[in-house]
Amino acid sequence: MEEVNDLHIWQTGAEQTLLSAHLVSGENSPDHEAIIRMVQEMLLHKYGINHATLQILSASAGALEHCNHCN
Repeated sequence: MEEVNDLHIWQTGAEQTLLSAHLVSGENSPDHEAIIRMVQEMLLHKYGINHATLQILSASAGALEHCNHCN
């Protein structure tokens, strides 16, 4: 991963911590499933985040024009 952006973390109760983020990959054809599994496992074990929604973006895609809060 080259970059993490549009990161949001919140709690809905004492036991539910949620996260959403864009992950920017420098690889041309990353294994998206493997990256998501690895990041979800790290978030759970290191930070106790038990629900993560992750979107992988290619660094070659450049700025996302449809996503004003991402740029």
